[in-house]
Amino acid sequence: MRVNSIIKVITCCVLLSTLCGCYYNKRLVYFGDQQFSTTKPTLIENKRGAYRLQSSDILSVQIKGPGETAVTNQFNLNPQTSGSMFASPANFYMDGYTINPEGKITVPVIGEVSVKDMTIEEAQAAVQKSADKYLTKAIVIVKLTSFKVTVLGEVKNPGYYYVFNSQATILEGLGMAGDLTPVGKSTNR
Repeated sequence: MRVNSIIKVITCCVLLSTLCGCYYNKRLVYFGDQQFSTTKPTLIENKRGAYRLQSSDILSVQIKGPGETAVTNQFNLNPQTSGSMFASPANFYMDGYTINPEGKITVPVIGEVSVKDMTIEEAQAAVQKSADKYLTKAIVIVKLTSFKVTVLGEVKNPGYYYVFNSQATILEGLGMAGDLTPVGKSTNR
């Protein structure tokens, strides 16, 4: 009789611990909106707003001329750039143009160019216009290089991550950090 009651207690404990360890599907859903279906995929539009440059952003500015002459090299901070795929984020800082508090960058020979509150394309056009005063058939390439995100909270690998594209979404940030942990709440928005 005593053995049967011990087996029942152990069975109840195992069953109870198994049920408590399960997560129901709603806790794992990122988008808990009523318009989403659990049976078919729903298209989510990812509308990204245009990023506007601000003070302390770091830009990569390259001015290229026909034939890579010594003349165009004097317009670049680091003319001997080899295009290495393995540059560290520190290189982008050292070889980049930091936007000052007035919203300007200082390009060799050209001087100050105002880029605050511009998109990357607008900043490229502004530097191109300034470069055209000194060079003919020059091509200006401007990229944002200071894009770093910090992911904190109930994620697998919290920390900061460098993003090497023009913009990132919150889902990309969560993906870089290894996604939410099982106890992370996806319902807090």
